Amino acid sequence: MSVRIAIVGSRSLPMERARRVIFNGVAGTPSDCVIVSGAARGPKSRATVSADFEAARAARFYRRELDEMEADWDTEGRGAGYARNARLVGSLTGPNDRLVAI
Repeated sequence: MSVRIAIVGSRSLPMERARRVIFNGVAGTPSDCVIVSGAARGPKSRATVSADFEAARAARFYRRELDEMEADWDTEGRGAGYARNARLVGSLTGPNDRLVAI
């Protein structure tokens, strides 16, 4: 079973710093790991970025498997973000799985 590494955090991180940290982090992961993202896109800004969005970009760039766990706002309503977060954390079941919060 592949190691799952969830990268989550703010939806308004300083863009250049977030990219550097997240891309460097994903670059150092095993090639068969799965990057897990909450799929939050964050605000439309040239200066900030979502940790989830950058984690997905880095996973694609470094050709890591990507598991994007989107919130289901239509079904779960206002609690969708919390429910998604619970599913995301619950998906980390292996002894070497990790959660990286930025």
